[in-house]
Amino acid sequence: MFFENAGGSQTPDVVCDAIHRHMLHDNAQLGAGYPRSSRATATVEAAHQFMLTLMNGNDIGEVVMGASSSALLATLGQAMGATFSPGDRIIIDETCHEAQVGPWIKLKEQGIDVVFWRCSRDNGAALSFEALQELLIPSTKLVAVTHVSNLLGAVLDLHRVVQMAHRVGAKVVADGVAYAPHRAIDVKAWGVDFYVFSNYKVYGAHGMATLFGRHEAFRGLTGPNHFFIPSEETRYKFELGGVSHEGCAGVLALRVYLNILLGRAPDAIIDREVVEEAFSLMRELEAPLTHRLESFLSKHSEFSVVGPSAGSGRDRVATFSFIHRTLPCTTVVEALQSAGVLCRSGHMYAARLCSALPGIDSEQGVVRLSLLHYNSEAEVEKSIEVLSNIAANASKWATTGPLLTAKL
Repeated sequence: MFFENAGGSQTPDVVCDAIHRHMLHDNAQLGAGYPRSSRATATVEAAHQFMLTLMNGNDIGEVVMGASSSALLATLGQAMGATFSPGDRIIIDETCHEAQVGPWIKLKEQGIDVVFWRCSRDNGAALSFEALQELLIPSTKLVAVTHVSNLLGAVLDLHRVVQMAHRVGAKVVADGVAYAPHRAIDVKAWGVDFYVFSNYKVYGAHGMATLFGRHEAFRGLTGPNHFFIPSEETRYKFELGGVSHEGCAGVLALRVYLNILLGRAPDAIIDREVVEEAFSLMRELEAPLTHRLESFLSKHSEFSVVGPSAGSGRDRVATFSFIHRTLPCTTVVEALQSAGVLCRSGHMYAARLCSALPGIDSEQGVVRLSLLHYNSEAEVEKSIEVLSNIAANASKWATTGPLLTAKL
């Protein structure tokens, strides 16, 4: 039972096959003119175009691809930082993954006013828009947020953040890593300036991520690639060393997976409507799993959910973090793993958030179970059975450790 999808989704056969075919038949440097090179070039170009369709960014921006969202945000931070002046303000959503914090915090060294949009100090960790409004002053240049916290699972009203930030002339950079596997990205509807996600968490291969930027948001930024590359060649300038060609082949194979998911011909043309239909089906398949696990964790007295709980009215995806009333998170994970529930514990790179919230040990962090549309109701029921047994035998587990495994 793979419940560690927030760390990276499983890879469909069609994606693995596409990568394999590319490595066997099309492995060559781009732009050389011979057939194999031309096929590789076409693959990389098509992957970028498909990402624009997937994110609904056609005609309004372009995409840059890289090894990870962390790498792309670090590159973007350097480029944007070069345009800021001492006294300019950056606002960071406190619930962010460190990849969306570190690049902006670093700019304090050049006199940038970096402040946090703090969440509530209960385990719901809710963000107040009134608090954001107080932070938005005329000198604000950037608001950095996470669309879905990879620890909390809560969905942020991104469009509202963008509207508020744009009123003072600030740009918005959104981390969509924990949102993208669950729902269709729509940068056009949200009006966001930059949006990043990791393809390896959306049914692709490791070593691939995508950053969308609006044309006007990229304008004036200089990427880190070689001096002889013109700044206006945004993609080339930002893709230092190029992208993984075989990774791009895997990205393109997502089209096949979406078609299969919808019962369409594998090679049918993918447009924006098909993307939305496929992710709508994913959301529909995920909904009963989310409801069942959320209901169990929220109502069980031995567990405390970190993030929105049942009845809170807050939108969420099927990523659940929690702590046990007495057992360390590592012990709970050991018990879950010994029963075949693959998950993990820790701060999930949201170390600052774990330190800020009550009842969370900064070393232990939380237990996280994260599901996607391919998980089953039977798997959820099995995980609930295991969690119930852990709770019922907590005192024995605390003293005997692995001896409890047989009872799970």
